[in-house]
Amino acid sequence: MRPILLLTLIGCTAPPAVAPTAPAAFTQLNGAAFGTTWSVTVRQVAATKADLATSINAILARIDSGMSTWRDDSEVSRFARAPAGPFFFSAETAAVVSRALEVARETAGAFDPTVGPLVALWGFGAKARRTEPTPAELDAGRAAIGFSRLRWLVDGSLDKTNAALSLDLSAIAKGYAVDAIAAELARLGAAAALIEIGGEVVAWGDSPRGGAWKLAIDSPRDHPAAATGMAAIVTLRRGAMATSGDYRQFRFIGGKRLQHSIDPRTGRPADHGLASVTVIAPDCMTADAYATALMVLGAEAGLAFVEARPLVEALFLVRNKGGFRRIKSSKMGAFLIQAKID
Repeated sequence: MRPILLLTLIGCTAPPAVAPTAPAAFTQLNGAAFGTTWSVTVRQVAATKADLATSINAILARIDSGMSTWRDDSEVSRFARAPAGPFFFSAETAAVVSRALEVARETAGAFDPTVGPLVALWGFGAKARRTEPTPAELDAGRAAIGFSRLRWLVDGSLDKTNAALSLDLSAIAKGYAVDAIAAELARLGAAAALIEIGGEVVAWGDSPRGGAWKLAIDSPRDHPAAATGMAAIVTLRRGAMATSGDYRQFRFIGGKRLQHSIDPRTGRPADHGLASVTVIAPDCMTADAYATALMVLGAEAGLAFVEARPLVEALFLVRNKGGFRRIKSSKMGAFLIQAKID
């Protein structure tokens, strides 16, 4: 998923507060991870570019070894193969699983980290198939999921009450990785930074051009070759942003367009006209997970969810004839350059 364009050169859960300063030299790094790309732009960090690249790649490799559904040796893959009973994760993976289960409870199951089998049944994800599931297969898939069937035990293990249960952290792990890199840059004293992995972002401080970082949100399109337009421009000085959409991963079955956001509550792809949602939150793990949940909830229920959370804002793009209807939460306008959103 790469829903944004960075208009400036390329938080951290608690990025350092900084006052506006005169432009200074920025260090830029980029690479590949999690089947996508990452980039970092940082100013005044206490490390060489080579040491910084080593640290970033080590963080990404560590997270991948715990949370990748594409690696047979990752923690979540071993959890999927494990029998019913307690399973011990590393502290880092356990923290992300715990947050995923919290979001599942918050959203009453619209976000569910056990949904992987249903995602694969509809032709998406690491174990995807290419034909429409039968009703019997859907029933079996729904029987193999359920976040409420996982519980933490007093010894710190996760009780897998059914051997069929598995975990897919792809809707939260990239956001966590952005936060982890941001935390390392903050530890090294970075005065300003922008960290991006596959479109998930944390930023703080002044951009290379001075003032807030400016990020462009793609206008949804239904064909990879279609021209890319900007649906909105977001200004971000301190915080995290994530976008989820139905236009990056979709397929057609029987002439019907199906998106990759599967509603765990119904077992079927979400189908309410929401093309994309962009979320701004204090940390990227939350923004990432909420963006996925809101794609399932839809604009109406999603807006109510966001308005109940004072530190979270969102922009919804809903399909209508000939274009998109823009719906924003009550304070999202403070982050938007109005000329691009009206």
